[in-house]
Amino acid sequence: METDNSKLNELLKVKVETASKEHLVMLTEELRKSQLILPVEITSKIDLENAEVGEVRELDEPLRFKPIHLTDDFGNELIPLFSDDSQVKEASSCMLMYCEDLANTFKSSPEGIDGVVFNPFGENPIMLPMDTFVNMFSNE
Repeated sequence: METDNSKLNELLKVKVETASKEHLVMLTEELRKSQLILPVEITSKIDLENAEVGEVRELDEPLRFKPIHLTDDFGNELIPLFSDDSQVKEASSCMLMYCEDLANTFKSSPEGIDGVVFNPFGENPIMLPMDTFVNMFSNE
């Protein structure tokens, strides 16, 4: 998946606890315009056994999927979002979506999901409660 989140990746390296207010504003603004990778479980009945990466197929029905989620050390159910391919550790089906589209999708939050986590397997994963993530786009 092609996406250029180089500025976002630099901003994500700073721990939120030590970040300045200006840094957090820049991070929020960059997230608002970024495309992120969302791992999903495809629930449609389609044959992907012999599919190749980048292959385009027409479907007879709408594509149905559900976001994959993780459980953190505190029992929170989180949807992982990745800023680039190098952050995705396991082979899975993924979708590239603008952050605002993700927030709109999560407005009616999946049952039992507490928030999102950016680059959960990286050096500095950042977790946002779902309400905070969705509300990042409520002022537009």
